[in-house]
Amino acid sequence: MKRYLILIYGLLFSAISLAQTVNVPLSFILPEGQDSTLRGQWDKLSFPLTILEDQQVNNIKVALSLTHSGNIDLAHLWVNLGDKPIANIQLQPNGISQQIVVNLSQALLERYGNIMTISVRHQLPASLSLAEQRLEASEAVTKVLAQQSYIELDFTKTTAESTLADFSALIMSGQLHDKPIQLVSQIPGNTEAALSIASQLVQGWTLRSGSKSYLYQYFDQQTQGIPDSKDELDKPSSKVQLVFGLPEQFKTMNILPSAHLAGIQGPYLGLVQQQGSNQWLLIVSGRDENELLEAAAYFANPSYPLPAYKFAVVGRYQQPGKAQLQSKGEYTISQFTPQQNFGQAPLVLPLVMPANSLFSPDEKAHINLLLAHPSVVPGEAAMVIRVNGDYANSMPLRASRWRETQHYRLSFPMNKLRPGLNKVSVELYGPEQTDSYSAAPMPFIAHIEKSSVLRLGAWVNYVTKFDQQLPADQLLFMTANNGRETQLTINYSEESQLTAIWQLLSHITWEAQRPMTELLVTENNTQRRPINLTFNVGNTLGVNPQSANENSGLLASLRHTLINSMAKMQNGQTAFSSRESTYDLEPNGSNTLYQYGTKQAYWQADSQFDQFARLTTANNGWRNIIFNADSDAIFNQEMMMYLNRQKSVAHGDIELATRSVEADKELARSGFIAYPYSLPIVLILLLLPLTLLIHRQLEKPL
Repeated sequence: MKRYLILIYGLLFSAISLAQTVNVPLSFILPEGQDSTLRGQWDKLSFPLTILEDQQVNNIKVALSLTHSGNIDLAHLWVNLGDKPIANIQLQPNGISQQIVVNLSQALLERYGNIMTISVRHQLPASLSLAEQRLEASEAVTKVLAQQSYIELDFTKTTAESTLADFSALIMSGQLHDKPIQLVSQIPGNTEAALSIASQLVQGWTLRSGSKSYLYQYFDQQTQGIPDSKDELDKPSSKVQLVFGLPEQFKTMNILPSAHLAGIQGPYLGLVQQQGSNQWLLIVSGRDENELLEAAAYFANPSYPLPAYKFAVVGRYQQPGKAQLQSKGEYTISQFTPQQNFGQAPLVLPLVMPANSLFSPDEKAHINLLLAHPSVVPGEAAMVIRVNGDYANSMPLRASRWRETQHYRLSFPMNKLRPGLNKVSVELYGPEQTDSYSAAPMPFIAHIEKSSVLRLGAWVNYVTKFDQQLPADQLLFMTANNGRETQLTINYSEESQLTAIWQLLSHITWEAQRPMTELLVTENNTQRRPINLTFNVGNTLGVNPQSANENSGLLASLRHTLINSMAKMQNGQTAFSSRESTYDLEPNGSNTLYQYGTKQAYWQADSQFDQFARLTTANNGWRNIIFNADSDAIFNQEMMMYLNRQKSVAHGDIELATRSVEADKELARSGFIAYPYSLPIVLILLLLPLTLLIHRQLEKPL
């Protein structure tokens, strides 16, 4: 009897020890370009609940914390798993945070999939007039607090073998959000190849996870405490290690099975999991350093899927990438989103803007939508466009009853766009429809025709010069041309895991939404590329800034004056023209609707001249941005403050990044807007010689 009790207790203890729980904040699993704000009459938010191949789910708890704008009477909230309704909740918005908890089982996930959708309907008082309802609906907001909301996964580990595709799912799941990501180099010394490969792995993890909040630690094989044998790997300090090196170095490491080693016949990615351990090892290798760099570049690009094998030889291939936005560019709506209709949720266009762009004050982008929607009466339906959550413009829907489609041209100011990722959304407000079967209320929906396009306005790109401090958002110019013109120079006087450098690189990569596969990272202090970021930690070098040679001539001086005038106008004005905020939605021309835009300027001057991220410009135009710190610990703290500070315009002078006829035209246009009286003066100066010539010709005897 005693033996059986011991056996039962042993089995029970074993089951408890195998069960694990992981909490993932909602902010780590939201899709790219998706925020947690539910706005208007109808809106919805979808996100995946990722279950790995070796996880047997016991229970999933979804805890959502919500707040409301208070401009609504009642909020109906639906929770769906795939097409299966899970909960229908009626909330009384009162401005106080409310929490909703939903529990899911493995059976539900297996049957209905793993996509959870939160839908909301903001119900307005029937006593309000039609115009008042449109106004209140546009300001009705339910916000899911992404940092306080979380997914709690209770699971049991199974013996199922994982593949590289499962590792990709692990990256996207956010289950490792509170664990450091270790970059382990088997290449002796901090060579350029080793550091550059590590930089690409950081970029790959950032883009594949969709988050810039991970902590990265770099080690080489000569650093103390790094596992270099199979026994030491049984007690790792991190759940994930991205290990890279050549085959002969992995033979010494003795963690790759012989089949894995034999498979290194080109750019190689492999996955190793130790039995009885929760550690994941991604192996990056190749027969030489070029193939090793190629494998790292494959991982850096999230468009390349990780194969469903334990290991594989990979190769980059030509594929359609995201649209690179150009001045005056025109793009179909389908290039930014797969949405074919909107109304149950806004039309969302994620736009990645280049760094250091200047716009004329009245420069606008236009969204030309060809829509099919139910018939409406005048003033009954409208569209509202927002840029990064701020109101930009609005337009009423037309009441034509004999056309199947209607063309609408919505505009928004270009200076509302910021460097990096932007979210442009078009919200649709209209009379609710009724379901023909259930008689339940349905959202007003418009279908988007394929010919709908986005036409951007014009801009010019600038570069800062001379000796000044650069904010983090102005470092995005280093991502141009795949990072081919940029190098990172590391100058540390102490051993370091280079955490702050990887944090900065992750931040820039996430903002740019594309990797720099040709970025050079080196410990050589010689600047070999036009853009250099130098990190001096405990080993500060006296870098004497050199004055850049000014371009001489009247035309160069005029360009310099116009672009600095353009920057001052963009810095000094509000995020959008006040004329846009008074767009008349009512047929009576009362200008009473949609006048609620933010008046906060995007560019704000910083009164403190910081020595961190100090730019110097050499005589040949090459730029060096210097980061100085007395120690690694201080550098980590300063980097965190630097990345979290409010975005601001750089101090000092700027100049055109590239000279072109189009850039000169835009500068001239901006100059005439800034100095309207200059246009007649220029016309007089142009006409005066012609007038004198005609006068002389008339004075000649016949």
